[in-house]
Amino acid sequence: MGTRRFPIQERPWHRKGNGCWSLSLGVRGLRVRVEQRKPGGTFHRAYWKPGKGWRYQSLGTNSKTESRRLSELFLRELERSEGRYTQVTEPLVLEQLWTRYQQEAPGYRQNTERTKAQKRSDAKLLMAGLAAQKRVDHFTRNDIDRYVEMRRTGHGWPDGRVTQPVRARGIEGELKLLITMILWATRERRPDGSWLLAENPLRGLKLPKEDNPLRPVATYDRFVKVRDTVKQLAEAAPQERGRTRWRRIELALVLAEATGARLGAIRGLRWSDITSDPPSIRWRAEFDKKGRERFVPLPEELASELRGFQVRLGVVGDGWLFPRAEQDVPWPRELFDQLLRHAERVAGVTKLKGGLWHPYRRKWATERKKMSLVDVKAAGGWRDTQTLLASYQQADEDTMLEVMASPVKLRERKAIQQGHSGTMASTRPGRPAGGRAGRSPVEVPVEVPVAVPVEVSAEVPVDVPTGVPADVPEELPEELSGNHRRNLWGKHWRKSQGKRPRKFVNSRLRAF
Repeated sequence: MGTRRFPIQERPWHRKGNGCWSLSLGVRGLRVRVEQRKPGGTFHRAYWKPGKGWRYQSLGTNSKTESRRLSELFLRELERSEGRYTQVTEPLVLEQLWTRYQQEAPGYRQNTERTKAQKRSDAKLLMAGLAAQKRVDHFTRNDIDRYVEMRRTGHGWPDGRVTQPVRARGIEGELKLLITMILWATRERRPDGSWLLAENPLRGLKLPKEDNPLRPVATYDRFVKVRDTVKQLAEAAPQERGRTRWRRIELALVLAEATGARLGAIRGLRWSDITSDPPSIRWRAEFDKKGRERFVPLPEELASELRGFQVRLGVVGDGWLFPRAEQDVPWPRELFDQLLRHAERVAGVTKLKGGLWHPYRRKWATERKKMSLVDVKAAGGWRDTQTLLASYQQADEDTMLEVMASPVKLRERKAIQQGHSGTMASTRPGRPAGGRAGRSPVEVPVEVPVAVPVEVSAEVPVDVPTGVPADVPEELPEELSGNHRRNLWGKHWRKSQGKRPRKFVNSRLRAF
């Protein structure tokens, strides 16, 4: 039996935080770690023995080359003795990984047809840029960096093609598919028991992020203008089929503006999903991005408007809001986009770069910034508030002007001396001193140093502080030093002065 070639080590030589070198060799289930215990010291070998724990042994050398050679010999001997992973399997290449992922991965099979089509397109680009026959375990971060550069510029493809430059968001989606396939392969075994992919060669890879993401927000003025144009196009249509089509686009536009729903959820609505008693709308799970069914209450005005659309369209019974003529399925997304683009061109509104229907969803979320996040999340169909805050609720000029026009001034807390007490000055405009508007001022005692006259008695020496209790002896032993005498007198002096400031009391003791 020939010597088995080990895959690339999990991590090459690297220096840890304490200055020691470390190396990991082998595959999952049969791995040896080489490390130092102190900088410049002897290397040790660590091996996990199933059922018994870690086993350590000194390699007797501080050379990285020699310690690696000894560890590889140990690993090969360990493999032969235990009889594990002795069968050399065919290396996994990118094209085979994609084929098996489509056929065997449950996560891929559960995707919608639209998502599957997007992933097939991404996989073609990955195989064209990274080479379909390249071994997956030989991928490096330099390969990914070259792929990112090709996608950003559109040049440098191995087959000589030239593509349109794309932004970081598109590249991120393609690399996410690659990482998802690799992670799936590291959890899948071959028929002989070995792993389909022993290690993740791209572990720790940072995906490209968009520094300036395009998140356009529509306005209500834009909605009104486009809706009026759609009504005009419906009236000018020469055939009833064209008039009906434009009325349905108007209905989709009204739903997008009033509910903030995604286009995929809107196109999957049936008339039975809209109820009148009480007014509510049902968003079906099969057309929801998150796969959840939701019931959301509707205001009476919107429910009445939807009933008006049903009458104008001549709908009887249940059916799709946007039905195809030849099949029992809703309109395709492409038809919605095509009609709305035409209406916006006729209306003369500026094209929103980076969105067509989704800007109305951001508009809906931005208009409700001052409402409860929990209710906005539930009504709009977001799974968490973090996405709602980061990607949908945008800053607008009116809110920013409100922030700039009414700032709260940061002030120091100051007291107004009024004998031995005073009141706190208000730190906000429009509030009386001492508390909030509508409340009576609160008296805050302020301790103000007051000069106290010293009465000198005939029996007490002049240099003795006044106010000392009578039970303190007037004469102290001569053997006490000056500091001891001062500390003893000061103890009783502070007791006699009550809660006077310590600084004031100490100043009176200096003379003593």
